[in-house]
Amino acid sequence: MEKKKLTQKFVESLKLRQKDYVIRDTIIPGYGVRVYPTGRKLFFVQTQNRGRRKQESLGTTAELGEAKARELALACTAEGKAVAGKKQLEIALFEDVGAMFFERYKRNWKSSTILASRNAYERDILPFFKGMQIAIIDKNLIKRWFASLGNRAGPANRALPVLSVMMQQAELYGYRPDNTNPCKGIPRYKMAPSERFLSAVELARLGQVLQEYKTISPVCVAFFHLLILTGCRKSEIINLKWTDYKHGKLYLPDSKTGAKTVYLSTAACAVLDAIPRTSSPYVLPARSTASTVNNCRGACNHIVHWSAIRKRAGLEGVRMHDLRHTYASIALEHGEHILTIGRLLGHVDPETTLKYAHLANGHVRETARDVASAIAGELK
Repeated sequence: MEKKKLTQKFVESLKLRQKDYVIRDTIIPGYGVRVYPTGRKLFFVQTQNRGRRKQESLGTTAELGEAKARELALACTAEGKAVAGKKQLEIALFEDVGAMFFERYKRNWKSSTILASRNAYERDILPFFKGMQIAIIDKNLIKRWFASLGNRAGPANRALPVLSVMMQQAELYGYRPDNTNPCKGIPRYKMAPSERFLSAVELARLGQVLQEYKTISPVCVAFFHLLILTGCRKSEIINLKWTDYKHGKLYLPDSKTGAKTVYLSTAACAVLDAIPRTSSPYVLPARSTASTVNNCRGACNHIVHWSAIRKRAGLEGVRMHDLRHTYASIALEHGEHILTIGRLLGHVDPETTLKYAHLANGHVRETARDVASAIAGELK
């Protein structure tokens, strides 16, 4: 495709060819002139609306000069955008864009994120905004919506980023003006830390109960032992395959934060090595190969079993995820660096690991005493 800054002199100088050809302007996108073998020269402008291209004739060189054609091209392009925008805003109801958003954006999320985001949308977002035109939703409306969820701070904080991403995508789809995301700058609710860390005494009680529980569900006991000994997320253990276990490490191809390597202790390896191998590719297989999910989701309801186990151990209210927090807290108590712990847990952002920093206060105090004692000894 030939491009050249169109001028009156240049257009007049264009020669005839055996076939018609086009010269596009380098200044105005879509503006150009078509030259026909008959000698006819036609100015045109091409616009695009929601992926559809439209070409409009402006007139021949015999009817208008290049300067006038350029003015028409500019006006047509600006008007076309305005008209397209107006039509989109009239039909862009919040729920219509929401449906489009989840259909288009789901490829960017893991299946668990899709499920959680859709639940947040349907439960905490859609009921408030349904029936509104998405273009008129401003920061004041967002504040009203967020305030309406004030008695449910956790769900509100989880729903806000979902709505923010949706609003951002609505701009890309052409349903909102650029740089108008009304969720930006809305602070989340402050919440008390929900992390729970088991003490040495509590871990001992849990260990005793797990030993006794082997007669009920050895698969689930192995599952909980691996959670405690690796600091892994429960989804990482649930979906663990034998091919992921090599040379004393777990090579997880797709964790929450992407591929990662888990370095195993002797105790963790012992748990894995004691698990009988079956025809299933999963480390913790289902009892029946007919299970819709051929891993420990089908073999044991870990949520139900955890409820029974923690009750026996006197750990009511302790979540499975708190076993991961406990792994981090013990690492800190043994003097491991916060960034090293971040690598052990598979944190991409160091800020995520820093929430455990307060647990290292005892170690910091001991280090301060040791350093001060050493300095005092040199001063004598």
